[in-house]
Formats: sequence, structure tokens, C-alpha cells
Amino acid sequence: MQPQNDMKTDGQFELEDALEQLKKLPRATPPPDLLGRIESRLGKVEAKVIPMKQWRMIAAAACVLVALNVTALSNYLNSASQQTAQYDTSSDALISDFQLYE
Repeated sequence: MQPQNDMKTDGQFELEDALEQLKKLPRATPPPDLLGRIESRLGKVEAKVIPMKQWRMIAAAACVLVALNVTALSNYLNSASQQTAQYDTSSDALISDFQLYE
């Protein structure tokens, strides 16, 4: 009687066989001048630097846009609150009792 740990399914045998076949393959090797080509490309790449003056202009434009939006929003909210207060609730309204014909 064999212990249960030693029992293997067909899938496990196939997996082990595939791993053994992979071990027999030769290791991949890069071309000898690959590292030199990579380093030469890295030396050529330069980061694009944005001048500080341009950053200041962008920041100023963003501040102006935010200020305009805040002003427009506050004006809209003020006009909306004033419009609700304009309704006439007095007793001398045009039609107060909904009796059109007397």
C-alpha cells in the first residue's frame, strides 16, 4: 500500500515531464553588444525642461480661471436666491381666490 502523498495524477506527471523538457533547453543569451546599445540610447535621451517663466504663466492662468468660475458661481447663486424672493405673496395679487367670474 502506497502513502497518499506519493500518488500522482496524470496531470502532475505531464507537468513534471514538461518541466524536465524545459530544463533541457539551452538558456537564452542576449547579443553581445546589446548592453552598449541600451546605454548609448539612454545617454541620448534628454528630459524636456519647461522654463520657470512658463510654469508661472500656467499657474497665473489657472488662478484667473478659478477666480472667474468662483465669481460666476457666486453671482448665479445670488441671482437665484433673489428670484425666489421676488414672488408676490401679498393679498392684493391679480388672482387671489381663483374665482374668475363673479
